[in-house]
Amino acid sequence: MKQLLCISLGVLPRHERPVRSLPPYRPSDSWSTKKAFFGQNDYIDILGDGTVHPADLLTGPRWLIAFKADERLRLLRQMEWKGNRLKLFYPSEYNRIHKRICYLTKIYNFKRKSRSADGDMSL
Repeated sequence: MKQLLCISLGVLPRHERPVRSLPPYRPSDSWSTKKAFFGQNDYIDILGDGTVHPADLLTGPRWLIAFKADERLRLLRQMEWKGNRLKLFYPSEYNRIHKRICYLTKIYNFKRKSRSADGDMSL
């Protein structure tokens, strides 16, 4: 039977176990030819020979294409474009959108500063 020694100082001994260490650090080459040319032909593969502009590929409702704003303005724009049709053919949808616009407008008006807070009392 092996006799165990009580060691209180230094590094603990390794009894008959090989010392394993991490492999040396080798940073990856971020400009290797494979990484540098990755995806270079994606634009050509998707759009062809360049006769098609990316804006031509946008799909969706006409009133929503190239429009970027919050929900309230989006719904107002939808009502400008399709309000009469919705009111005539889809009254429940029209009422839902109108109710949502009223709610969002109330929140918008509550959150923005009042005119008297700017110091102009003439308004």
